[in-house]
Amino acid sequence: MKTITTFLILFLFHCIFPLFVSATDITALEYYYDIDPGMGNGTAVTITPGSDITKSFIADLSSVDFGFHILYVRGKDENGLWGIPYVHPFLKAGGEITHIEYYFDADPGMGSGTAVSFTPGRDVTVNFSPDLSGVSKGQHILYIRGRDENGSWGISHLKPFYMVGLTSTPDITYVEYFIDTDPGRGSSTPVPFSPHSQDVNLNFTVDLTNVSAGAHKLYVRAKDSNDDYTIVYVKDITVIDPDTDDDGLPDDWELLYFGNLDETATGDFDSDGLNNLGEYENNTLPDNPDTDNDQMPDGWEVLNHLNPLINDAGEDPDHDGISNLDEYQNGTNPRDSQVTGVLPAILLLLNH
Repeated sequence: MKTITTFLILFLFHCIFPLFVSATDITALEYYYDIDPGMGNGTAVTITPGSDITKSFIADLSSVDFGFHILYVRGKDENGLWGIPYVHPFLKAGGEITHIEYYFDADPGMGSGTAVSFTPGRDVTVNFSPDLSGVSKGQHILYIRGRDENGSWGISHLKPFYMVGLTSTPDITYVEYFIDTDPGRGSSTPVPFSPHSQDVNLNFTVDLTNVSAGAHKLYVRAKDSNDDYTIVYVKDITVIDPDTDDDGLPDDWELLYFGNLDETATGDFDSDGLNNLGEYENNTLPDNPDTDNDQMPDGWEVLNHLNPLINDAGEDPDHDGISNLDEYQNGTNPRDSQVTGVLPAILLLLNH
C-alpha cells in the first residue's frame, strides 16, 4: 500500500503567514477577527523585517466566541503601505475534539469518513498515514475534519495531491513556476536544480519584472521521471510597485539619496553632468559629483567612456601621453589621440 503522511492541527490556532513578495521590506504584521479595526489597530505579530516573509505564530482566541469566524492577517512595508489581508475562515469549537476522519474527493457524509485514532482533547495535533489503496492514479483531494463532544463538526481541511500509482516513488526531474495564468505544462519559468531525487527542497527567486502591483497567485509545478506533472505549491502573493511615480527610479533608491520622491529622471541633483537616471543606471552616487574621488566629474567620465566607479585619473586610454585628469582639465578628449604632440608642445611653451 502506498502512503502519504499528513500533518493536521485542529482548533489550536497555529497560523503560517503566507508569502509576501515586495521590493521593499515588510516591517509590520498584524491580525484581527471578523471586523477590521483599522490599519495598525490589529494584534501585532513580532517579525524580522524582510522582503519575503513567512511567519508562524499562535493567534489569541481568548476573546473570540464559539462558532464560525474569519481571521485576517496583513503586513505593512517600510513605506507605510499595507498589503491585501490574507483571509482564513475557521470554527472555534466549544468542547473537546472527540472524532477525526478523512475522505477523498467526494464527501461520504459526516461521520462516514475513515476514522483517525487519537487522544481526545481541546488542542489536537495528529500525524497519520491515510490509506491510498483504493485511490486511482491522478489528481485527488484529501479532506480532514473533526467533531467535538457536543457533536459540532469543524471546517474540512483539504490537501490536493497526485496519485502516481507506482510501487516506488519516481525522481523529480523538472520544476517550473507561473503566476496567475497557466501557460501550459513545460511552458512556465523553469527552476534549475540538481541532483534529481524523490524529495526536493528548493529556494529560488521569482522573477516579478512583468508582474503588476497587487494580489496574485504563485504556482509551482513539478514533473517526475515518468513525465507526470503536478502542482506542488500555491501561494497568494502581493506585489508592491517599486516605482510609484513612474520616473524609472526605484522609490527606495530615491528615498535613500534624496529623502523624497520629488526628483525627476532628467534632473541632475549633484550637477555633475549626469542626470539622475544615468546615476542609477551607472551605479554612481546621485548626491556626489565625483563618486570615485578622482577629480573628474561622473558625467564627464560616462560621456567619455571612462569608469566613474574607479580612480582612473592617471590612465591614458588613447596613448597620447596625456592622462585622463589632464585631458579633463584641458578640455580635450581622453579617447582621441589626434592632439598628440600638439598639446604637450603648448604645455611646454606655457611652462617657459
